[in-house]
Amino acid sequence: YILNTGHKPVTGLDQESCVFCKRIAADTDTANYIIRRFKHNLVILNRYPYNTGHLLIIPLEHRAHLDDVSLDVRIELM
Repeated sequence: YILNTGHKPVTGLDQESCVFCKRIAADTDTANYIIRRFKHNLVILNRYPYNTGHLLIIPLEHRAHLDDVSLDVRIELM
């Protein structure tokens, strides 16, 4: 999934190619290790953590680069 950044940004969910979009769209947060949803982002446990307690914060906007998401998304993410 880290090598698949060549697709153009989409406004909806690209569930076919993005492992994160599949989890965002699913209706089973607990089964997908989603801890909390916010307006623009969500917090999810890393299935293969580098360190104990490692978390991922994922924007709900599907974009290839952090600079491509809106300012509101980046503010909430930080």
